[in-house]
Amino acid sequence: MDIKTFFSAFFAFLALINPIQKVFVVFSLQENYSRAELHRIVDKATVTAIGVLLLFLFLGEAILGYVFNLKIYAFQITCGIVLFYNGFVGLQKGAFLTIDKNTRMEELIAVPIAIPMIAGPATITAAVTMPAVYGRWMTIAAVILALLLNLLIMRNADRIGKFLVRQNMLMPLIRITALIVAAIGLQMILNGLRHQRIRSPSLRKPVRSVEPIEIFGNLAPESVMRTTTAVPERTTRAKRHKTTSR
Repeated sequence: MDIKTFFSAFFAFLALINPIQKVFVVFSLQENYSRAELHRIVDKATVTAIGVLLLFLFLGEAILGYVFNLKIYAFQITCGIVLFYNGFVGLQKGAFLTIDKNTRMEELIAVPIAIPMIAGPATITAAVTMPAVYGRWMTIAAVILALLLNLLIMRNADRIGKFLVRQNMLMPLIRITALIVAAIGLQMILNGLRHQRIRSPSLRKPVRSVEPIEIFGNLAPESVMRTTTAVPERTTRAKRHKTTSR
């Protein structure tokens, strides 16, 4: 296993999970639930999220392509719109999640903590597309390690939140994080549109061939194109002949 490539995949996925956002959500729940209850919520939610992400990692392309006849770029654009909306709401309200006081603890585990907070639009899209870049088993290891680190942070959300409140940093960081979430969503939309343009034969340039490669940076997945210019065969032969003459 290439350590450098592994950590590239790990940090890319960790950035998409966005543990800081989870701190704000879990910290906002401490008024309604005890610390032990919150630990049970985040533990079970993490197990559920791991199952969902591994399902999409192994069967995502088959589910989207063969069952629903969806293209990956359509899924990416849709997830980007949802993520952008979540970030926009966080910017406006200063909170990512509002829970009714009468909500039972069991109702929080699958939705909204596991899905879409942990296994959300960005992470599900990453689980489907990252194996093509990093390999399946390296992606699995990176996903599980990132989720375990996220779990550790979520279990200590009360301590982190109290520290941020004392430093008057909680609300500014919530809005900064919301802005980043919205930016990730917008980047996913743009990548999906670019991917669609590449795949559409009518939009390709005749003299260039484009090979899409999905790479996930620190904040959001970026579609990097390796572009090669087609050189006419006559020109190549003429150059070889001129070189031989010399």
